Amino acid sequence: MTFGLTWILVGGMLCAIRMINEAREQKAKSQGDLTVDVHPARPEFRGVMGAQPISLEADPTFDEIQTAGARLSKNDKPHTILDDKFLISGEIPRVTPYEVGLKRGIRFNTSTNSWEKDELIIDERLLMCHLKGLQRIPSAQILRLTGRQR
Repeated sequence: MTFGLTWILVGGMLCAIRMINEAREQKAKSQGDLTVDVHPARPEFRGVMGAQPISLEADPTFDEIQTAGARLSKNDKPHTILDDKFLISGEIPRVTPYEVGLKRGIRFNTSTNSWEKDELIIDERLLMCHLKGLQRIPSAQILRLTGRQR
């Protein structure tokens, strides 16, 4: 089982990992490792720059995710999961006027101990589901997101 989450949805990730693994144990079903798909360059902290930095809650670290009981899959390129039923995009190109990212977005760089501008949120990704017989996304868009022709 694999799941990937963007930065706005990670608040309950550690609890979800533990709950999924507990439910598996109760049903005595081994379905392989629970895998969490993460971008390798995601920050520990995000925030918004006001008069001073306003920090959001810290994302779980890679070690915390593994300690909670998940296997990490670090990937920044487009790839499919679960028998090609889902696509996790790579970097989302910012090509239209409404894809400008997050104004005043910042990330904390632990190596320099400072906040850095991060308005494009390059580690943001999307999850796309393939529904048999239904294709609502134009082939050119799929090619742009995945680098593959459908």
